[in-house]
Amino acid sequence: MSSIITLPSGNEYTLITLPSYPGVSDLSVTFDDTVANVASPYVPAFNQTQSWPGADNWSLSFTLPR
Repeated sequence: MSSIITLPSGNEYTLITLPSYPGVSDLSVTFDDTVANVASPYVPAFNQTQSWPGADNWSLSFTLPR
């Protein structure tokens, strides 16, 4: 079974249901934050931080048993 979600931007994504058997043996969830730190070539003690709101993402990695 699958379902479709639509984001406010208009993008559509199809979600699928994982099988309940044999199940997931390992799951890792990571949040990737989009930020850059840049050191000034003229004033070494001055660092500038740039972030991109909305450019962050979640990563999922899972392992199914053999």
